[in-house]
Order: sequence, then structure tokens, then C-alpha cells
Amino acid sequence: MSMDSRSHRLGLSAAAALLASALALTAQRTDVAAQSNTVKLTTVLADLVQAVPQTPAAAPAPGLAAAPAPVMSFDALPRSVQDAIAGRWLRIDQNNAAQVYVLVEAVTDEVVGQLAAAGATIEIRDAARRRVQARVPVDRLQIVAALPVVNEIRLPTYARHRAGAAISESDSRRACSTATARRAAA
Repeated sequence: MSMDSRSHRLGLSAAAALLASALALTAQRTDVAAQSNTVKLTTVLADLVQAVPQTPAAAPAPGLAAAPAPVMSFDALPRSVQDAIAGRWLRIDQNNAAQVYVLVEAVTDEVVGQLAAAGATIEIRDAARRRVQARVPVDRLQIVAALPVVNEIRLPTYARHRAGAAISESDSRRACSTATARRAAA
């Protein structure tokens, strides 16, 4: 074997190794980019995003309505999402839009405009708590999470009616005073 043939093979091997490592790095960067959008989502919402195909980032043209969200099958959703829906922690309307809190640095007209342009329907602005309550189509959750103004997207905290002890603090005080009066009379 000649020296030129060995150096040629060595050069090809080095080029192949360099190409393989570049492809591996590119694949890792893609995974990290996909993760960074779901990192801003709570676990249930991240599970939902993984189960529902997400629409591309391109926004609909001004004046045109966005395409309707794909029809979801409850049974095809992950168990965590099914449990959240059944427990009414995750509320999805007939248009497949989830009601969420979008946490931001500051609630401004510009931030609200960016959220709306990404597909969110703004319901409540809460500047004091730096959050916006919105309905976001489930197929656009990842797009909204990718916005630089968004810190986190989580499920709202709903009031729970008729939860807690059956008696109030004053009821227990009245019972004590009644028992004390009975003991004194005896």
C-alpha cells in the first residue's frame, strides 16, 4: 500500500467522523430547542403538547381566522391529561382551546398583542400578578410558550365550592360556650 492511499483513507475517515459528530450535535440542538418550548409549560400542558400535533409557527394572515384545532379523542390523551380534564383542573372548550394562565414579566399592550397574534384569546389581564388568563388552542400551546415574553404557562387555580370542614370557627365556639353553660348548671 502506498503512502498516498493511506493518507487518502485517513482523510476520508476523518471527514466521515467530523460529519457524524456534526450531525449528532445538530440532532442534540434540535432536541434542546424542542424542549425549551415545553419547559415553560406545566407537566400536564407539556403532556398535552406531546399528544396533540402542533401547528407551524406561521400566524394566520391579518383578518383571516385561524384554522380550527384538530379534533381530539379523550381516550388518545395521556393519563395525566385525562385526569386533569376529569377533575376540571384542565378546561378545554368546544373549540379545543385550553384555559390557562400565561405568566409574563409585565402585562402590557405589546405583550397582550404578541399573545393574541400567537393565537391566544385574552380573557383577563392581571398586571399585579403579572399574568394573563387566556384560552389557547391546544395545537398552538407550544407557539405561545416559545414567545420570549412568556415565562410560564400553567393551569388556572379555580375556586372550590363546598370544600373544607362542615362547621365554621364560630360553630365550634358556640358549642364550647353551650357545653360550659351546661357544666355550670349541673
